[in-house]
Order: sequence, then C-alpha cells, then structure tokens
Amino acid sequence: MRSLVIVLVNILRYIPEEERELISKLNSIRESAMYSAPEMMGLHWNRTHKIICDNMWDEITNDITVKHYWQLEVLSIFSTRSIDELEKALNIQIKD
Repeated sequence: MRSLVIVLVNILRYIPEEERELISKLNSIRESAMYSAPEMMGLHWNRTHKIICDNMWDEITNDITVKHYWQLEVLSIFSTRSIDELEKALNIQIKD
C-alpha cells in the first residue's frame, strides 16, 4: 500500500510557493496522516483527492483544467500515471 505521507511530500515538492492555500491544506493532511490510525487513511486519501481536484476545477467548463506543468506533476504523483498518459487522457500538452 502506498504511503500518503510520502505521496504528499513528493507532491509538495512541485507546488510553487505562491500556492500557499493549497500547500497549507496538503500539509495539514500530511501532518494528520502521520499520526492517524490505519483505518483513517482512506479519509485522508479522499480529502487529498478533493483538494487536488478543487484546485484544478474550472467553473466555466465544469471539468478539471490543467493550466500549469506543476499541476500535471501533482496529478502524476497522485494517480501513479505518467505525464504522457495524463496528457493523452486529458488531451493536453503543457510546456511550463
């Protein structure tokens, strides 16, 4: 089973420091997950998923919109899919 704490540490490396709110929310989950009972990890994974999706949600298209390469890196780490796979699946190509 993947460690959410390690996944979050890896994700946080790619998020620019200007994204303070996103970093704060993910750090909060990371800190909680470090001391949580194993049966609570599903809740933390779900919260992480929601925060990542909310950050990329486009109200106009009503869909996830990746505007920056770092967002693609975050999705890749979280989903375990390669950047190439995600670019094809989302029909995008970002050069940031």
